[in-house]
Parts: sequence; C-alpha cells; structure tokens
Amino acid sequence: MILTCNFINTNHIPAIEQFMQSLVSKTFGDTNEIGSVVIDLKLENSLQAPWNCVIRLNDTDRAYKAEAWAANHLTAFSQALKRLKKYWDKQGEGLRA
Repeated sequence: MILTCNFINTNHIPAIEQFMQSLVSKTFGDTNEIGSVVIDLKLENSLQAPWNCVIRLNDTDRAYKAEAWAANHLTAFSQALKRLKKYWDKQGEGLRA
C-alpha cells in the first residue's frame, strides 16, 4: 500500500503524518487489495470547522473517497477514516454476497 499525506495551508508535521499513516495501516491491515491511500489535510478559513480532511483509497476494483470537517485536525482525520472504512467494508460485503 502506497500512503501519501498532503498538508495544505498548514505546516508539515512529521509526527502527525506518522500517526495518520500508522492508523491507516492499522485500520486496513496488510491487505493486497489496496493500491494507494492519499490523505489531504487542509486548514480553511472557517471559524466553526477550520480543518478538512479528505481521504482517497484506490483498491484493485474501485476508488473510495471520504471527507470530514472539524475544529481539530485529528478529529477531522479520524471521522474521515471512519467513514472511509465504512464505505470500504460495505462495498466488500456486496462483492462477497
């Protein structure tokens, strides 16, 4: 699995990048189905939810995308990852049925 983290309108924070990479690896495990995961963490001009996280996953059959907005960068990432996992699991159930 190729994992890319992009920090947009904010400084690159290696510790956060490493945390996000480890959580993605833990969430999806060592599956050969996933080709790449791209995480875009953006700081926007919003008072209520300035952090936006978009995660795109490409597996052997499909592409998935999940997005979340939050007041905290880790919350935005966690919510987007949870949504992505839900979409990915749901599609897998459909393929196994």
